[in-house]
Amino acid sequence: MEWSVRLSGQLKDELIVGMYSGSITNIPDLFLGPCYAVQFLTKGELLVEVNQNRYLLQAPCGHFVMTDHQTRLIKAGDDCEIYGYAFAPQYGEELNLNIPRSVLARLYTRPVWDIDKERMQSIIRYFELLKDVIPSGNRPVISHLMRSFHYFLATDFSQDTYQRVPLTRAEEIAGRFLSMVEKECRNHHNIDWYSSEMCLTTKYVANVVKQVTGKPAGKCIDEAIMRQACSLLQTTPLSIQELSNKLGFKNQSHFGTFFRREAGISPKAYRMQH
Repeated sequence: MEWSVRLSGQLKDELIVGMYSGSITNIPDLFLGPCYAVQFLTKGELLVEVNQNRYLLQAPCGHFVMTDHQTRLIKAGDDCEIYGYAFAPQYGEELNLNIPRSVLARLYTRPVWDIDKERMQSIIRYFELLKDVIPSGNRPVISHLMRSFHYFLATDFSQDTYQRVPLTRAEEIAGRFLSMVEKECRNHHNIDWYSSEMCLTTKYVANVVKQVTGKPAGKCIDEAIMRQACSLLQTTPLSIQELSNKLGFKNQSHFGTFFRREAGISPKAYRMQH
């Protein structure tokens, strides 16, 4: 996929925006590193697999990609047209979107939703505005436009119209847990805090998360911390000590041990490679 617009310089590749049309042979990497992404299929259809669940995307529709979604293309038509963007976790924090946890929970477990043709035309106009504004590098203007775009999408995000299948109780709980982890993992590294906030037992939450995601709850928390750590190492000048404090570790040594366990290299080495 050839992306027509890519932010650099001021935003340090924290945001990528673009469009594609034609034959698709694989799901492209929208952003090299941890990110959230949204794709809008305006023409054609795609069959994709997200965390071992298959979705037939038929235009017009949207597809939300979380940082830990495992997505692969199964089949695609020859006439697809896609508009999309991706942004790093810390840029999402800067936007301060405040997407309700209930909406994030649905997007974690059901990442595809229908969009009517009239609203899709409005979405395309937003992309045309972004394409005009982004080359200027005017960060406040770009951020305001992105924030406005997400408010515009809020109604669509909150509706589970695609396939019209309600979330199971397990999916709802796992989605709530994962959305909380994305927002709170810097301050809370232990599953006990999340289960307490959800008024559920730790054992029950752990079992449900493993059932829905296929991964232990603790692993989900560690992966969320790593996504933010890698993103901060790539896109900020924070020292390792400052980054360790920001991510809620007792000291730099604890952070270094955690990072080497997860990535196989030190935070300093990771920054030098990226």
